[in-house]
Amino acid sequence: MITTIPTTDRALRAAHERRLRQLEIRAARQGYDTPAEIHTEIAEIKAALAADAAVEPANETERYVLLAQRLNGLTILVDETRVDVKRLLWLLPILMLTFTLLLIVLVKL
Repeated sequence: MITTIPTTDRALRAAHERRLRQLEIRAARQGYDTPAEIHTEIAEIKAALAADAAVEPANETERYVLLAQRLNGLTILVDETRVDVKRLLWLLPILMLTFTLLLIVLVKL
């Protein structure tokens, strides 16, 4: 079981966040076939990260570092979203063309 993450260990927090993203992607790909241990580990990591986030920074420097880390995390998520949107923008016309050609073939039959 994962306990709270010490505020001073930023590398450990980053590792937990990476692991959480990997598990969430795996769970999304497997859907209903996702093993229970993956759901359990996701819940444990989220709880540990939430407990660490609830700890107030001691001084202005820690607050700044925490803010910078959160901003960095948001920037990474925005970049990942942009990549996904670009993939969809390429995929959508291809799917529309395929669907149109399929309809034409079915109408001719």
